Amino acid sequence: MWRLFSLDYIRRNRAACISIAVTALIASFLISAISGIFYNMWEDENRLIAAEEGDWQGRLRGDLNGEALAVAESFDNVSRAELAADQESGEMVLSLWFENPRSVYRDTEQLARLIGGNGENGWLSTQYHHKLLNQYLIFSPEEKENPPQLLFLYLGFLTAVCISLA
Repeated sequence: MWRLFSLDYIRRNRAACISIAVTALIASFLISAISGIFYNMWEDENRLIAAEEGDWQGRLRGDLNGEALAVAESFDNVSRAELAADQESGEMVLSLWFENPRSVYRDTEQLARLIGGNGENGWLSTQYHHKLLNQYLIFSPEEKENPPQLLFLYLGFLTAVCISLA
């Protein structure tokens, strides 16, 4: 009964209709602005990390050559691979970018085995860009048990604000 009465009242009262429409418009603008602010903060952090440390996702270090680069480039999930010498240590570094970065931890180890070294005990060592991968909510197998909480706090806050405005 109350629902029918209130719906009828809102339909016949022009001021109530306008105030509800204006409130919905303001809420949608605020949701859009808050989402845009959070997205830009996240994107700026990603750009800052990429500018300071590089935008690679995984690396292989050791005695590498052009053949290792060819194997990496022909690997299914690798979108780009670059071979360069590390200026500090003098060893060769194969930087990897993946089409699907969710499998970076598994695929880098497989690639190390394909090239000929064991990723942990052999002549190749693996390195991951944890800071950048964490921004995309990709965690190492060790971090999956205890992921960083600050990013989830930001996402939870954004979700709560958007729900409260809606």
